[in-house]
Amino acid sequence: MHRPFYAPGGKILGYFSVTSTFFMLIAMIYPGSPAALAWPLEWGIFSVFTLLGLVFWRISAKSRNSVPKKERDFLILEKYA
Repeated sequence: MHRPFYAPGGKILGYFSVTSTFFMLIAMIYPGSPAALAWPLEWGIFSVFTLLGLVFWRISAKSRNSVPKKERDFLILEKYA
């Protein structure tokens, strides 16, 4: 695959994606919305996964910080870092 990959639309597509994701999250949280989360089951699932993400992020901090940023960038992006 040709690297680096550029998505069609460039930065505008990225900004649009982030903005639309933000509005979907707001629609899930806003109580009167048709996409609103139902209490307590859906809110519980949302909360559990959010907490698990935070816990795993915190647990991995020691491992993540043990690798220098330059090497980490190389491992992720290879020669494009």
